[in-house]
Amino acid sequence: MSTISWLRDETGRPGRTWNPIRARHRATGKIGWHCEPVHEGCKHCYAAAQNRAGARGGTGLPYKPGHRDDVELFLDEKTLRAPLHWRKPLRIFACSMTDLYGSWVPDEWIDRIKAVQALTPQHTYIELTKRPERMGRYLSALRSDPGRRPYVRRPGWKAPDSRDGDAVLLLQEGQDWPLPNVWAGPSCSTQDDANRMIPEVLQTPLAKRLVSFEPLLNYIDLAEIDCGGGVRWDVRGGRGRSGGLDLAIVGGLNGPEPTDIDIVRDLVRQCRTSAMPVFVKQLGRTCRMTRAEAVSAIAAGAKWRRHKSVDVVAFKDRKGEDPAEWPSDLRVREWPEVRP
Repeated sequence: MSTISWLRDETGRPGRTWNPIRARHRATGKIGWHCEPVHEGCKHCYAAAQNRAGARGGTGLPYKPGHRDDVELFLDEKTLRAPLHWRKPLRIFACSMTDLYGSWVPDEWIDRIKAVQALTPQHTYIELTKRPERMGRYLSALRSDPGRRPYVRRPGWKAPDSRDGDAVLLLQEGQDWPLPNVWAGPSCSTQDDANRMIPEVLQTPLAKRLVSFEPLLNYIDLAEIDCGGGVRWDVRGGRGRSGGLDLAIVGGLNGPEPTDIDIVRDLVRQCRTSAMPVFVKQLGRTCRMTRAEAVSAIAAGAKWRRHKSVDVVAFKDRKGEDPAEWPSDLRVREWPEVRP
Protein backbone atom coordinates (compact mmCIF):
# COMPACT_ATOMS: atom_id res chain seq x y z
CA MET A 1 0.00 0.00 0.00
CA SER A 2 1.09 3.59 -0.65
CA THR A 3 1.40 6.45 1.82
CA ILE A 4 0.50 9.05 -0.86
CA SER A 5 -2.38 10.98 0.69
CA TRP A 6 -4.39 11.57 -2.50
CA LEU A 7 -4.49 7.82 -3.15
CA ARG A 8 -6.65 7.29 -0.06
CA ASP A 9 -10.30 6.80 -0.91
CA GLU A 10 -13.33 8.25 0.87
CA THR A 11 -13.13 5.55 3.56
CA GLY A 12 -9.46 6.25 4.27
CA ARG A 13 -8.30 3.07 2.57
CA PRO A 14 -4.79 3.60 1.12
CA GLY A 15 -4.14 3.10 -2.57
CA ARG A 16 -1.19 1.65 -4.46
CA THR A 17 1.54 2.64 -6.85
CA TRP A 18 2.01 0.47 -9.94
CA ASN A 19 5.29 0.39 -11.86
CA PRO A 20 5.43 -2.28 -14.56
CA ILE A 21 8.05 -0.38 -16.60
CA ARG A 22 11.46 -1.25 -15.15
CA ALA A 23 15.14 -0.76 -15.94
CA ARG A 24 18.08 -3.11 -15.35
CA HIS A 25 21.56 -1.60 -15.02
CA ARG A 26 23.61 -3.37 -17.69
CA ALA A 27 26.84 -3.22 -15.68
CA THR A 28 25.63 -4.06 -12.16
CA GLY A 29 22.35 -5.90 -12.76
CA LYS A 30 20.54 -3.63 -10.31
CA ILE A 31 16.87 -3.23 -11.15
CA GLY A 32 15.09 0.07 -10.78
CA TRP A 33 13.58 2.61 -13.14
CA HIS A 34 14.52 5.14 -15.80
CA CYS A 35 13.27 8.62 -16.58
CA GLU A 36 14.60 11.81 -18.17
CA PRO A 37 14.09 15.38 -16.88
CA VAL A 38 12.27 17.87 -19.08
CA HIS A 39 11.51 20.91 -16.90
CA GLU A 40 12.38 22.81 -13.73
CA GLY A 41 10.21 20.69 -11.45
CA CYS A 42 12.24 17.59 -12.32
CA LYS A 43 15.09 18.92 -10.16
CA HIS A 44 12.93 18.11 -7.13
CA CYS A 45 11.85 14.60 -8.25
CA TYR A 46 11.50 12.09 -5.39
CA ALA A 47 11.65 9.17 -7.86
CA ALA A 48 15.02 10.29 -9.22
CA ALA A 49 16.44 10.47 -5.71
CA GLN A 50 15.08 7.03 -4.81
CA ASN A 51 16.39 5.41 -7.98
CA ARG A 52 19.85 6.90 -7.53
CA ALA A 53 20.10 6.02 -3.83
CA GLY A 54 19.05 2.43 -4.44
CA ALA A 55 17.91 1.96 -0.84
CA ARG A 56 14.40 0.83 -1.85
CA GLY A 57 15.29 -0.53 -5.25
CA GLY A 58 16.90 1.50 -7.95
CA THR A 59 19.60 1.23 -10.58
CA GLY A 60 21.89 3.66 -8.78
CA LEU A 61 21.90 5.93 -11.83
CA PRO A 62 20.58 9.49 -12.05
CA TYR A 63 17.64 10.17 -14.32
CA LYS A 64 19.42 11.52 -17.40
CA PRO A 65 19.02 10.92 -21.15
CA GLY A 66 22.65 9.82 -21.34
CA HIS A 67 21.92 6.82 -19.13
CA ARG A 68 19.29 5.35 -21.44
CA ASP A 69 21.97 3.18 -23.08
CA ASP A 70 23.24 2.08 -19.67
CA VAL A 71 20.03 0.26 -18.81
CA GLU A 72 17.88 -2.47 -20.29
CA LEU A 73 14.27 -1.34 -20.21
CA PHE A 74 11.63 -4.04 -19.83
CA LEU A 75 7.98 -4.58 -19.01
CA ASP A 76 7.69 -6.54 -15.77
CA GLU A 77 5.04 -9.14 -16.55
CA LYS A 78 4.21 -10.00 -12.94
CA THR A 79 3.81 -6.36 -11.95
CA LEU A 80 1.80 -5.64 -15.10
CA ARG A 81 -0.82 -8.22 -14.13
CA ALA A 82 -0.91 -7.37 -10.41
CA PRO A 83 -4.04 -5.13 -10.55
CA LEU A 84 -5.98 -8.08 -11.98
CA HIS A 85 -5.61 -9.71 -8.54
CA TRP A 86 -6.54 -6.65 -6.48
CA ARG A 87 -10.24 -7.29 -6.06
CA LYS A 88 -11.22 -4.38 -3.82
CA PRO A 89 -11.48 -0.95 -5.50
CA LEU A 90 -8.28 1.07 -5.22
CA ARG A 91 -6.85 4.36 -6.37
CA ILE A 92 -3.70 3.43 -8.26
CA PHE A 93 -0.87 5.78 -9.26
CA ALA A 94 0.29 4.32 -12.58
CA CYS A 95 4.02 4.57 -13.34
CA SER A 96 4.82 6.68 -10.30
CA MET A 97 8.57 6.13 -10.81
CA THR A 98 8.77 7.10 -14.48
CA ASP A 99 6.73 8.75 -17.23
CA LEU A 100 4.36 6.40 -19.05
CA TYR A 101 4.54 8.65 -22.09
CA GLY A 102 8.32 9.03 -22.22
CA SER A 103 9.99 8.39 -25.57
CA TRP A 104 11.69 5.27 -24.15
CA VAL A 105 8.29 3.57 -23.66
CA PRO A 106 7.03 1.83 -26.83
CA ASP A 107 3.36 2.07 -27.78
CA GLU A 108 3.01 -1.69 -27.34
CA TRP A 109 3.78 -1.39 -23.62
CA ILE A 110 1.26 1.40 -23.21
CA ASP A 111 -1.26 -0.78 -25.08
CA ARG A 112 -0.85 -3.53 -22.51
CA ILE A 113 -1.09 -1.16 -19.56
CA LYS A 114 -4.31 0.23 -21.02
CA ALA A 115 -5.66 -3.29 -21.38
CA VAL A 116 -5.08 -4.01 -17.68
CA GLN A 117 -6.81 -0.74 -16.79
CA ALA A 118 -9.80 -1.70 -18.95
CA LEU A 119 -10.01 -5.15 -17.36
CA THR A 120 -10.11 -3.68 -13.83
CA PRO A 121 -12.96 -1.15 -13.86
CA GLN A 122 -13.23 -1.34 -10.07
CA HIS A 123 -9.98 0.63 -9.76
CA THR A 124 -9.32 4.31 -10.46
CA TYR A 125 -5.98 4.91 -12.16
CA ILE A 126 -4.14 8.23 -11.88
CA GLU A 127 -1.55 9.05 -14.55
CA LEU A 128 0.77 12.06 -14.34
CA THR A 129 3.01 13.02 -17.23
CA LYS A 130 5.37 15.77 -18.27
CA ARG A 131 4.81 14.78 -21.88
CA PRO A 132 1.10 15.49 -22.52
CA GLU A 133 1.73 15.88 -26.25
CA ARG A 134 2.51 12.19 -26.62
CA MET A 135 -0.31 11.20 -24.30
CA GLY A 136 -2.71 13.16 -26.49
CA ARG A 137 -1.41 11.59 -29.70
CA TYR A 138 -1.55 8.09 -28.26
CA LEU A 139 -5.04 8.29 -26.77
CA SER A 140 -6.52 10.07 -29.77
CA ALA A 141 -5.04 7.52 -32.18
CA LEU A 142 -6.26 4.59 -30.12
CA ARG A 143 -9.79 5.97 -30.17
CA SER A 144 -9.79 6.60 -33.91
CA ASP A 145 -8.07 3.39 -35.09
CA PRO A 146 -10.47 0.43 -34.78
CA GLY A 147 -7.78 -1.97 -35.98
CA ARG A 148 -5.53 -1.23 -33.02
CA ARG A 149 -6.63 -2.87 -29.81
CA PRO A 150 -4.74 -3.03 -26.50
CA TYR A 151 -4.13 -6.44 -25.04
CA VAL A 152 -2.88 -8.11 -21.89
CA ARG A 153 -0.97 -11.37 -21.80
CA ARG A 154 -1.84 -14.12 -19.34
CA PRO A 155 0.33 -17.25 -18.96
CA GLY A 156 -1.48 -20.54 -19.36
CA TRP A 157 -4.08 -19.43 -21.85
CA LYS A 158 -4.41 -21.62 -24.92
CA ALA A 159 -5.20 -18.97 -27.52
CA PRO A 160 -1.85 -17.81 -28.92
CA ASP A 161 -1.40 -14.42 -30.49
CA SER A 162 0.89 -14.00 -33.46
CA ARG A 163 2.45 -10.82 -32.10
CA ASP A 164 4.36 -12.52 -29.31
CA GLY A 165 3.33 -16.17 -29.29
CA ASP A 166 1.74 -15.88 -25.86
CA ALA A 167 -1.90 -16.03 -24.86
CA VAL A 168 -3.62 -12.66 -24.76
CA LEU A 169 -6.93 -10.97 -24.12
CA LEU A 170 -7.82 -8.19 -26.54
CA LEU A 171 -10.11 -5.37 -25.48
CA GLN A 172 -13.56 -5.97 -26.82
CA GLU A 173 -14.99 -3.85 -29.60
CA GLY A 174 -17.25 -1.21 -28.15
CA GLN A 175 -15.09 -0.83 -25.04
CA ASP A 176 -15.77 2.55 -23.39
CA TRP A 177 -13.24 5.11 -24.56
CA PRO A 178 -11.81 7.09 -22.99
CA LEU A 179 -11.62 4.58 -20.17
CA PRO A 180 -13.89 5.91 -17.40
CA ASN A 181 -11.55 4.71 -14.64
CA VAL A 182 -8.42 6.49 -15.91
CA TRP A 183 -7.77 10.07 -14.81
CA ALA A 184 -4.71 11.81 -16.19
CA GLY A 185 -2.92 15.09 -16.65
CA PRO A 186 0.40 16.89 -16.50
CA SER A 187 2.74 17.88 -13.69
CA CYS A 188 3.29 21.64 -13.76
CA SER A 189 5.55 23.77 -11.58
CA THR A 190 5.50 27.17 -13.32
CA GLN A 191 3.26 29.33 -15.49
CA ASP A 192 5.27 28.31 -18.56
CA ASP A 193 4.60 24.64 -17.77
CA ALA A 194 0.90 25.35 -17.39
CA ASN A 195 0.71 27.34 -20.63
CA ARG A 196 2.38 24.54 -22.56
CA MET A 197 0.80 21.47 -21.00
CA ILE A 198 -2.74 22.28 -19.88
CA PRO A 199 -4.10 23.14 -23.37
CA GLU A 200 -2.73 19.79 -24.56
CA VAL A 201 -4.50 17.78 -21.88
CA LEU A 202 -7.79 19.63 -22.41
CA GLN A 203 -7.79 18.37 -26.00
CA THR A 204 -7.05 14.78 -24.97
CA PRO A 205 -9.86 12.20 -24.61
CA LEU A 206 -9.95 11.56 -20.84
CA ALA A 207 -12.65 10.72 -18.31
CA LYS A 208 -11.19 13.18 -15.78
CA ARG A 209 -8.49 15.79 -16.35
CA LEU A 210 -6.26 16.78 -13.48
CA VAL A 211 -3.04 18.69 -12.93
CA SER A 212 -0.42 18.07 -10.26
CA PHE A 213 1.17 21.34 -9.17
CA GLU A 214 3.95 19.67 -7.21
CA PRO A 215 6.40 21.10 -6.58
CA LEU A 216 4.73 24.47 -7.05
CA LEU A 217 7.64 26.83 -7.75
CA ASN A 218 5.88 30.08 -8.63
CA TYR A 219 2.52 31.76 -9.05
CA ILE A 220 0.26 30.17 -11.69
CA ASP A 221 -2.85 31.93 -13.01
CA LEU A 222 -5.39 29.31 -14.13
CA ALA A 223 -7.72 32.01 -15.43
CA GLU A 224 -5.12 33.25 -17.93
CA ILE A 225 -3.62 30.17 -19.56
CA ASP A 226 -1.86 31.21 -22.77
CA CYS A 227 -3.08 28.90 -25.53
CA GLY A 228 -1.09 30.68 -28.25
CA GLY A 229 -2.23 33.06 -30.95
CA GLY A 230 -3.21 35.65 -28.38
CA VAL A 231 -5.87 33.33 -26.90
CA ARG A 232 -6.11 33.09 -23.11
CA TRP A 233 -8.39 30.63 -21.39
CA ASP A 234 -9.78 30.12 -17.91
CA VAL A 235 -9.18 26.37 -17.51
CA ARG A 236 -10.82 25.92 -14.13
CA GLY A 237 -13.68 23.46 -14.02
CA GLY A 238 -16.44 23.64 -11.42
CA ARG A 239 -19.87 25.25 -11.19
CA GLY A 240 -21.15 23.06 -13.99
CA ARG A 241 -18.55 24.26 -16.49
CA SER A 242 -17.49 21.70 -19.06
CA GLY A 243 -14.17 21.50 -20.84
CA GLY A 244 -12.05 22.58 -17.87
CA LEU A 245 -9.91 20.79 -15.33
CA ASP A 246 -11.55 18.42 -12.85
CA LEU A 247 -8.92 18.45 -10.10
CA ALA A 248 -5.79 20.29 -8.95
CA ILE A 249 -3.30 18.55 -6.67
CA VAL A 250 -1.03 21.05 -4.94
CA GLY A 251 2.27 20.46 -3.17
CA GLY A 252 5.25 22.45 -1.97
CA LEU A 253 8.96 21.77 -2.26
CA ASN A 254 10.12 18.41 -0.92
CA GLY A 255 13.74 19.32 -0.23
CA PRO A 256 15.59 21.74 2.08
CA GLU A 257 14.33 24.90 0.35
CA PRO A 258 11.22 26.40 2.01
CA THR A 259 7.83 26.52 0.34
CA ASP A 260 6.31 29.98 -0.14
CA ILE A 261 2.90 29.62 1.46
CA ASP A 262 1.47 32.61 -0.44
CA ILE A 263 2.02 30.81 -3.76
CA VAL A 264 0.13 27.76 -2.48
CA ARG A 265 -2.62 29.91 -0.98
CA ASP A 266 -3.14 31.81 -4.24
CA LEU A 267 -3.65 28.63 -6.27
CA VAL A 268 -5.99 27.12 -3.68
CA ARG A 269 -8.04 30.33 -3.68
CA GLN A 270 -8.35 30.25 -7.48
CA CYS A 271 -9.68 26.70 -7.38
CA ARG A 272 -12.11 27.28 -4.53
CA THR A 273 -13.46 30.47 -6.11
CA SER A 274 -14.50 28.46 -9.17
CA ALA A 275 -15.66 25.44 -7.09
CA MET A 276 -13.03 23.26 -8.78
CA PRO A 277 -11.85 20.44 -6.48
CA VAL A 278 -8.38 21.02 -5.04
CA PHE A 279 -6.28 18.66 -2.94
CA VAL A 280 -3.41 20.12 -0.91
CA LYS A 281 -0.98 17.26 -0.48
CA GLN A 282 1.91 18.81 1.46
CA LEU A 283 3.65 22.09 2.26
CA GLY A 284 7.21 20.75 2.30
CA ARG A 285 9.70 20.26 5.09
CA THR A 286 9.91 23.99 5.78
CA CYS A 287 7.61 26.85 4.84
CA ARG A 288 7.75 30.65 4.74
CA MET A 289 4.80 32.15 6.62
CA THR A 290 4.09 34.87 9.14
CA ARG A 291 4.23 34.18 12.86
CA ALA A 292 0.48 34.71 13.05
CA GLU A 293 -0.06 32.07 10.35
CA ALA A 294 2.26 29.68 12.14
CA VAL A 295 0.13 29.38 15.29
CA SER A 296 -1.39 26.02 14.35
CA ALA A 297 1.95 24.65 13.17
CA ILE A 298 3.74 25.57 16.37
CA ALA A 299 0.87 24.24 18.48
CA ALA A 300 1.23 20.93 16.63
CA GLY A 301 4.96 20.74 17.32
CA ALA A 302 6.60 22.76 14.53
CA LYS A 303 9.50 25.10 15.28
CA TRP A 304 10.88 28.36 13.95
CA ARG A 305 14.13 27.99 12.04
CA ARG A 306 16.48 30.39 10.29
CA HIS A 307 17.07 29.59 6.60
CA LYS A 308 19.30 31.90 4.55
CA SER A 309 18.46 34.92 6.74
CA VAL A 310 14.73 34.18 6.57
CA ASP A 311 12.52 32.80 9.36
CA VAL A 312 10.71 29.63 8.29
CA VAL A 313 8.51 27.05 9.97
CA ALA A 314 10.07 23.60 10.23
CA PHE A 315 7.18 21.15 10.43
CA LYS A 316 7.16 18.27 12.88
CA ASP A 317 6.04 16.08 9.96
CA ARG A 318 9.24 16.08 7.88
CA LYS A 319 7.30 16.12 4.61
CA GLY A 320 4.84 18.77 5.75
CA GLU A 321 1.93 16.41 5.11
CA ASP A 322 0.00 16.83 8.37
CA PRO A 323 -2.88 19.28 7.82
CA ALA A 324 -3.07 19.89 11.58
CA GLU A 325 0.15 21.91 11.22
CA TRP A 326 -1.16 24.09 8.38
CA PRO A 327 -3.13 27.34 8.40
CA SER A 328 -6.82 26.42 8.41
CA ASP A 329 -7.55 27.82 4.94
CA LEU A 330 -5.12 25.34 3.37
CA ARG A 331 -6.59 22.23 4.97
CA VAL A 332 -8.39 21.38 1.76
CA ARG A 333 -8.53 17.85 0.38
CA GLU A 334 -11.32 17.65 -2.16
CA TRP A 335 -11.98 15.03 -4.83
CA PRO A 336 -14.15 15.15 -7.95
CA GLU A 337 -17.59 13.62 -7.77
CA VAL A 338 -17.78 10.25 -9.51
CA ARG A 339 -21.18 9.34 -10.85
CA PRO A 340 -21.99 5.62 -11.14
